[in-house]
Amino acid sequence: MSLLLRPWRDFHRRILRKVAPGPVDWFRAYRQRWRFCRAFRFDQRVFKEAFYPGNLRPEILTGPFRGMRYLDEVVWGPITPKWAGAYEMELHDLVAGFAAAGYDRIINIGCAEGYYAVGLALLDSNATLYALDFDPCARLQVRRLARVNGVSERIHVQGRCTVRRLNRLITAGTLIVCDVEGEEAALIDPVKVPRLNQADILVEVHESTLDATATVQNLITNRLLASHEIECRVWSGRESWMEEHRSIWEGKVSPGRMMKSLDEARSGPQVCLWAKSKLHADSPIHDPDER
Repeated sequence: MSLLLRPWRDFHRRILRKVAPGPVDWFRAYRQRWRFCRAFRFDQRVFKEAFYPGNLRPEILTGPFRGMRYLDEVVWGPITPKWAGAYEMELHDLVAGFAAAGYDRIINIGCAEGYYAVGLALLDSNATLYALDFDPCARLQVRRLARVNGVSERIHVQGRCTVRRLNRLITAGTLIVCDVEGEEAALIDPVKVPRLNQADILVEVHESTLDATATVQNLITNRLLASHEIECRVWSGRESWMEEHRSIWEGKVSPGRMMKSLDEARSGPQVCLWAKSKLHADSPIHDPDER
């Protein structure tokens, strides 16, 4: 598409989203699923035949969500890394510790089909989960996944996250897991969302939203530096998973095929920020609506 036409295309998309957000979101959701199906359906079929023969329902094979029953359909991105349990393995130690942290509320922004929302509900039977996503297919899928795993009563599925909605959802003892494909720069802002200062935050960073002189990673880090202890996690290869879990895949698929199944289809090295609040849970929480 010509560079001259792109501003007009983007303008019309913004107008359509304001006038008819429902149909636009459904159209985008179906278009994404068609693209994901074309890209990943072969790998998905091969993996299922090897690890879940016959009518076996897929379950996550390893990792902190091991044993979680899962969907067998097109989801947001490749499903096979999640089936294997290698998905975002750089965060596994953090995820495994969330249950022991005793969160009262977990907010999953950009929940997709519910990998984290349902997985964390299974890990922590005392937490209430909020799963938010603009994608209507994702909202249907997270509800199905919650039913399959028997946690529907503790997962509240909602639509697009806004700064006002986020600030209202945060209470003392809240964990936020955020993966919103570029909107994190607008949402993870304590000036707009003051209650973020008391929440623990795990946020996936997407650098395409800002130019090279003002990266999203630096922007969010600087915003949270006064109130949080911040740690950066960077994605690595999957060779260590392959070696550790050799007994699971060896004899079922080739090493090359298994490695392909672990590919999360990212455009480059992924970065996540883990921000642990330094404020006391019993400190007063200020609501900007009260001003």
